[in-house]
Amino acid sequence: MKRVFFTLFIISLSIQAQAEYRVFELRIVHVDTEKQRTTLSTLDQYQYPTYYPVSLRERIDLVDHWLCPERTDGMELCPKPMPRSPEKEQNSIDQDLIPQG
Repeated sequence: MKRVFFTLFIISLSIQAQAEYRVFELRIVHVDTEKQRTTLSTLDQYQYPTYYPVSLRERIDLVDHWLCPERTDGMELCPKPMPRSPEKEQNSIDQDLIPQG
């Protein structure tokens, strides 16, 4: 029985972990001058000012976010996925309704 648990333990260690992360597009606006800048980050609008210097006179707005189905490993952040057209969406739904024989 110990051998079975040990084997399962070794197998569980050898399975490669799957990872994903979310990219946030943030707009940082200075409240007095209305000067703004946009940045991409893996930190949301609440986490970002705890890690990067942001003035007390600046406001951080969440513009958009998307999921990246891969690991970061120091790579660049993944680009925003293209939206699916409604026509393609309808075609994929129609294909799901066709019985597979």
